[in-house]
Amino acid sequence: MKKNSPDNYESVNILLSKDKTPIAFAKKVAELIDCGLTPDEAETYVSQTEIEMEFYYSDGLGLFMVEAEAVESCTIVDPYSGIKLEENDD
Repeated sequence: MKKNSPDNYESVNILLSKDKTPIAFAKKVAELIDCGLTPDEAETYVSQTEIEMEFYYSDGLGLFMVEAEAVESCTIVDPYSGIKLEENDD
C-alpha cells in the first residue's frame, strides 16, 4: 500500500470539540501547549480550526484516516496490517 498522491486523494474536514470528541480535543490541546501555546490559546485554536483528514483503505480490512498535513512528513503504518505505507512515486 502506498501513500496517496498529493494531487489525487479524498479527504474530509473535522472540527474537534470538548463535547463530541473530548479525548481527541484534550490530546490536540495538550500537543499545542507542549509547542508553546497557552491553554486558552490552544483550546481556542482547536475549537475553531478544522483538521483535514485524508482517507486510506486497507483492502479487505477497513478504512482509516491520517491528518493530511502530516502525510508527507511522517511514516504512516496501516493500523490493520501493521505494514508501513510506501512513498508515492507520482
